[in-house]
Amino acid sequence: MKRLGKATIYFLTGITLLTMVNCGLKTTKPDNKNILFQESADMIDITNPVNGYYKMPNSLALPNVTKIPNYQNNDSLKAFLQNFADTFSWRSFIALNWPANEDGFPDSTKTFGSESDFTVLEHWMPGTNLFVDSNQVPQEWNYGISENQHPLNSNKTTDFRIIPKFDSLDKSDAENLPLVDQNGKYTLFQIFYNRQAYDYVVKGKLYSKKGQQEFVKNWPSLTEGLKVTKDEKPLGIEETFKRVYFTVGTTKDSTITKTGREILPDDKDSSAVVAFKFISNPGSVILKTGWRIMTPNDDKKRYYTRKVIIKNGSEIEIGLVAMHITHKASEATQWVWSTFEHVDNAPEMAADGSAIIDAQKNYSYFNKNNNDPATFNIPTDTSLFLDGTPRKPAQVVRVNKVEESTEKINAYYLGLIKKYEHESVWQYYKLIGTQWPFDPDLLTPGRNYTPEILANTVLETFNQTTSSCMDCHSNAKFLYGDPASRGYGYNSDFIWGLANVK
Repeated sequence: MKRLGKATIYFLTGITLLTMVNCGLKTTKPDNKNILFQESADMIDITNPVNGYYKMPNSLALPNVTKIPNYQNNDSLKAFLQNFADTFSWRSFIALNWPANEDGFPDSTKTFGSESDFTVLEHWMPGTNLFVDSNQVPQEWNYGISENQHPLNSNKTTDFRIIPKFDSLDKSDAENLPLVDQNGKYTLFQIFYNRQAYDYVVKGKLYSKKGQQEFVKNWPSLTEGLKVTKDEKPLGIEETFKRVYFTVGTTKDSTITKTGREILPDDKDSSAVVAFKFISNPGSVILKTGWRIMTPNDDKKRYYTRKVIIKNGSEIEIGLVAMHITHKASEATQWVWSTFEHVDNAPEMAADGSAIIDAQKNYSYFNKNNNDPATFNIPTDTSLFLDGTPRKPAQVVRVNKVEESTEKINAYYLGLIKKYEHESVWQYYKLIGTQWPFDPDLLTPGRNYTPEILANTVLETFNQTTSSCMDCHSNAKFLYGDPASRGYGYNSDFIWGLANVK
């Protein structure tokens, strides 16, 4: 795909796109690694709704690049901007898990971590309800919001939106391998979409192969948050670039127009005007979550749990252990990739390859009596056994250490949660890292992903040494191999879900 011209630095009401010029790199030692993020001195009560943390961020809130210390040095600049990316991740996590009203919007009368019937993300659409069989249509957005739902403190079973049926969850990780916990039970996975992402898929009929074939014939112009014009006439991103392009998060009431000679596909000699019109919305957000089946031996006060119905009509309780947040923010249209985990999942690996064991923790995916590196991160099941066959637990260790700057931000946010909601289950979850494009282009996969490797021990258990969210997802295509695509497929904007339609 052709690039839309090499950009330098755009300024959007004090916010800087991450696309950088070649800065004439210096050899000075980076000095930004220990610069604390902006809020560290303020100690804002993030649990109190008056401070607005229930609002999903739509921007990384980057400073003007010239205001960043030692910005000419790429290593130093990356270290500084990583703090903004990690802060963005935590704000997204808080907004997603904020108590919700019946309409699915955050309840601004409640505090983060307080007891509530449901959180915001529980009103989002599961991928299993969005991508349907041929000749069917997805469930409407208001499905399940007020029906068959019961408070957390009730003894009733919930058949609720995020996991409408137990058998709708996936039981394989990113490598299509099952993950067995220390209780010998499979970890469960679920993907779901916010309203912006859902609307894009539904309006484009991208939820089925038949709809996708219609999409590439008509190329409807559906993208919001980013408008392209040529000769003062609007151009559809989808048709112009032969791709899908999910709604982009935006900075409120900001508009920027870049005028110049741009290279567009099939029109190499024309002068083009590219205008970027921004509207106010959080952009598309797609989540992947991991859940454990809880047992009487588990400390449920340390987990966000839900009761669900299984096929035979009986009920089980599941606890959240991992979450990927993929968020199409205004400055990074290649999405921002955030990953969180429960603190009891697994220990970190020491320099000698052994596990650094915390004797006070009961790990979900690690047996403290076995510290043999030869057994670490080896799949114990390569296929699903659903007939009651005994399963051998995996011995999971975190290979890549969480960055020191990220741990500082974790300490800040977790400290505030403990301070203001000291019984909250959310104090037992932490950010593992945030990957973002240091050198993005508006309409291509971008380059120079930061950090280069990022892995969740639950969601990328068995490929931690090579895991890169953006590197993997940049290859995502839809209608791959379909006759209509001439065997090559079309760019699916990093979203693999479009490739698996029926």
